Amino acid sequence: MKRFSAALTCTTVMMALTVGTALARQPFSGQNDRGRVAEHMKFDDHDRQATRTWYDSHQRALPVGFRARDRFSPAVELQFQEGYVIDRPMRGEVHSVPLALLRLLAPAPRTYRYVVIEGHVALIDSDYRVHDVIHVGHDR
Repeated sequence: MKRFSAALTCTTVMMALTVGTALARQPFSGQNDRGRVAEHMKFDDHDRQATRTWYDSHQRALPVGFRARDRFSPAVELQFQEGYVIDRPMRGEVHSVPLALLRLLAPAPRTYRYVVIEGHVALIDSDYRVHDVIHVGHDR
């Protein structure tokens, strides 16, 4: 009887570990269909479309950084592209990407982050260098 009990306990533990490992590999709730595993250095068509769809569906209550009054001057607008470095005074205009939108985007590389600034979603590095931009709103 003790042998049977020990075998049953051992089998149960092994099954629990196997199921736990399989569940740990599943994407958590809210992850996009790309599994949120691959990092990329540029926005792709999916990111651009998801951002525009999110933006269009939030017109009634746009957060700071997306509103019509949160826009670059025409001169800065022309310069705000890949390679642009956000200077110290402008860093006060950098805002976090809303969580609902962030969940729709592929993960940023480790030392990069997505930000909202003056009607744009940008991928920036730790030195505030812009690596890619999605223009949203009136300037599309």
